[in-house]
Amino acid sequence: MSDQNPQIRVAHQNNLGGNTSKEIAPLEYKILRLEKARMTTLGGEKNPLRATIKLGGQSYQTTQRFWTSFMARFSLSESVFRYFGHQEVLDRICERKPDTELRFCLDPKDNLAFAISNPKNPVVRPDSFMEIASKYKGSDVQYARGVVLSTYVPPSGDRSVKIGPDMFANRFVVETPLDGYGKPSIYLSLLRQVCSNGNVAYAPAFRNDITLGDDPGYAIGRALESFDSDEGYSAVRQRFQAAQSSPASLWECRKLFQAIRKVDDKGSLILRAYEKVVGDIYGQYGVANFDAITEKKLRLLPAKCKVYDLINLASEVATHRSTGTDSMALQAWLGGTISEEYDLEGTSDKKDDFEGVFIKDRDRHPQRPRRRASN
Repeated sequence: MSDQNPQIRVAHQNNLGGNTSKEIAPLEYKILRLEKARMTTLGGEKNPLRATIKLGGQSYQTTQRFWTSFMARFSLSESVFRYFGHQEVLDRICERKPDTELRFCLDPKDNLAFAISNPKNPVVRPDSFMEIASKYKGSDVQYARGVVLSTYVPPSGDRSVKIGPDMFANRFVVETPLDGYGKPSIYLSLLRQVCSNGNVAYAPAFRNDITLGDDPGYAIGRALESFDSDEGYSAVRQRFQAAQSSPASLWECRKLFQAIRKVDDKGSLILRAYEKVVGDIYGQYGVANFDAITEKKLRLLPAKCKVYDLINLASEVATHRSTGTDSMALQAWLGGTISEEYDLEGTSDKKDDFEGVFIKDRDRHPQRPRRRASN
């Protein structure tokens, strides 16, 4: 038993102000007994989750979403696959629970298996999502492997507020699983107006889940119509204000570097912008790398920039220079950073003029090469 949604095209604003065509993959939903599945192990001990699953004569590459939902459904951990083959584990589950029936979410175009879920639970399908996003004027739609993000203006409006030298407007982002695993979640967001960067507080502290009930479209629509959070927005603004008076520690710089270096960086624009923001931290402290320095000490050593500079760089790359899982990873860094006390919070009284835009395309061919950052 299966059904398939056609490929759906969405548009979002790119960094040049034009429309960039994006696609939500054509998703297929199959409801099958688990015993009908066959798995083939592809990875070794270093990559125990690399495998394919065969359903109805077609093989699909398993994804992280598949394994996250699979392990949650059967109360397993990744370590079990270090000792047992994938089909061996599957057979054992079927032996103990022979009548298990699951809904598989599949991408037939790229042959990917996303999440599994209970067929009795509701699922938001791509066509339903697009109807909702269109009705409630969603923008900046980004799709990545079974999950889609969309941005909305709160019912109470922009409520533009000045934080230090910058103006911000209220937004919120809805993360909607299209593969049936997990609930849609709302995250608070602030739009930095000088550069149109979307700063998403992508962390549990700023998240609100939407319970779908029997009618997912109705439940999400009600949430979009009524969602507001004065206290939440106030808390996010306070964290941004604190970031403007907090020097960035080397540890905070390093954590951002680990997220930013994974982005496809044509021309090394992003890495050069990162180096410009944090300064020559290796020369400043007379070291070749920071591997020999403990986390505790890295949290006490300041870079030349403020935490606010790191936040603005992360949001610029996430909004204008990356998509999908790369963008989500950067917003997760941002959300996690503002959710906790900064390492050197409030230790600077110096008033800074913060950059509006860090990455300009004219920087693609610099006059002299710069040393590439390493951590």
